[in-house]
Amino acid sequence: LGGDWQPGALTGNRAYYAAAADVFLEYPTLPDQEVIFQANVFRFFRGAASVDSGTGTFAEFGYRIAMIEPVFAFEYFDGDVAGADLLAFRPGVNLWVDKHTFNVKFEVGLTRQGNLREAKLGVTGALQAQLSF
Repeated sequence: LGGDWQPGALTGNRAYYAAAADVFLEYPTLPDQEVIFQANVFRFFRGAASVDSGTGTFAEFGYRIAMIEPVFAFEYFDGDVAGADLLAFRPGVNLWVDKHTFNVKFEVGLTRQGNLREAKLGVTGALQAQLSF
């Protein structure tokens, strides 16, 4: 759990606030296999007219077999301002060559942003490598 409150931080001497809660699970199922899950919910308020104000959620599920982990992530942000929403699905694969010391991660992002009923689908890719922890 986490939170932040700053009185007088916004124009008109109004307060800024944020709150978040998250959970994480890494559960072994068979030798050298595990279920991995994390989820987060948060609330930001940076003013009634700010596109950054709203409530969001994130969840990620993976299943690691030896060094290969297929993973799927979901993001949703419900902005307080009309047309400031986000919906994303992110399938990918993680390669845990040497646990957190050396790993490679790849994902494809399928995203709609703005007015979700009318927003075009955006497609992105990400490749990340970690060489030490």
